[in-house]
Amino acid sequence: MNIVLISIGLILIITAMFEYKKDKGKHSFKKEFKNAIDNANDYKVEIGKLRKEFSETILELQKEIYQVKRLENSKSDEFLKNIENKEGNESVFSEKTDIEEVGYSSNIEMIRKLINEGKDIEEVCGLTKMPKGEVLLVKELYL
Repeated sequence: MNIVLISIGLILIITAMFEYKKDKGKHSFKKEFKNAIDNANDYKVEIGKLRKEFSETILELQKEIYQVKRLENSKSDEFLKNIENKEGNESVFSEKTDIEEVGYSSNIEMIRKLINEGKDIEEVCGLTKMPKGEVLLVKELYL
């Protein structure tokens, strides 16, 4: 019984070696790689081009948004300077904390100054006596 099992095993090994030698040239890595490159479909190339175009478009949009924000900030600064000039010698950007006396544009400037000093929203609310929602809104719209 052992001799039969050993002989069947040897026959299987020998036939596997012959099959391997026959198929050796057919399935090499270089051939498979070259085959995959040759079979690259046009739609894969087009998908790559579309991805590139989308990324370039998004980059351009981000640049335009940044430019618009800079323009908006510069125009708001010009507007505030014009208001200051119309008021005369009395500065709109005074250091007062009383909202009724100072005015709306001064509140924006005061919030900007406090945030630039590193104060958090809660501290800004306490110092300006403004509600948290209003401070957050001013921060998002003007800063």
